[in-house]
Amino acid sequence: MDETQLEHWRAAIGANAERYLKRFKRIGEAGGWTPGWNMAAFLHSTGWFCYRRMFGLAGLNLLAPFVLLFLLVFVGSLVPHSNIDSFAVALAVLYLVALFVLLPIFADSLYYRRLNARIADPRAKVQPPSAWTLTGAVVMGTLWLAIAYIAVAPMYGGYEPRAKVSEAVLAASGTRTELTEFFEKERRLPGPAEAGRFRAERPSRYVETVIYEPGESRVVVTMREVEADKRFALYATAKDGNLTWSCRTIDLETKYLPSACRR
Repeated sequence: MDETQLEHWRAAIGANAERYLKRFKRIGEAGGWTPGWNMAAFLHSTGWFCYRRMFGLAGLNLLAPFVLLFLLVFVGSLVPHSNIDSFAVALAVLYLVALFVLLPIFADSLYYRRLNARIADPRAKVQPPSAWTLTGAVVMGTLWLAIAYIAVAPMYGGYEPRAKVSEAVLAASGTRTELTEFFEKERRLPGPAEAGRFRAERPSRYVETVIYEPGESRVVVTMREVEADKRFALYATAKDGNLTWSCRTIDLETKYLPSACRR
């Protein structure tokens, strides 16, 4: 690349031109793609794309949280309830790896390819970053944070109640274990006269009572928090000498239950 070409590149890059020219030399020699690290793209890729006049990629990056949320809702509706949590975690991990690992590693390569195409096109008007693109970067960054908050806040708001109900399930597991041990010894479930032995008052900070109801062969959990006085139950089923357990709501909203209880 002669000095005239270098000046074209410097003019197109603007701020930090020498840093990018060194990176671009390596990228060009490698055929257009080579790993590196761009801290600005790591800290806020949406704003960096906008500042460097890659507006299409900035828009896609801005919408990425909505795309993630759509995939969680759409694909999650097709996945069995027992696998929803695993699917959500896997998708979130892929999103974070793509946004905060792969994108910063190849951000310079993306910038090189986009700028190279502009410079090679005689009809294109190549402009460096300006005060307007800086302003746009700040606006895009603010919008991204707002969208991320809108997308994540409902998930977190739902997570805390579900965590409390999960702790309630754990609190009821002691009574379930006692009933299982009784069944293994007596080969039957306790009757009404024995039900009082399987009762717990406030076994955890989120649970009011855990009561065994022999008529329904179930352990009823009454919540103190999330939805006060609402209930779910662990149901015991004896068949062929074996005791199995299932979980489902009575009047507690299903959305707060662990996936195994959403039946």
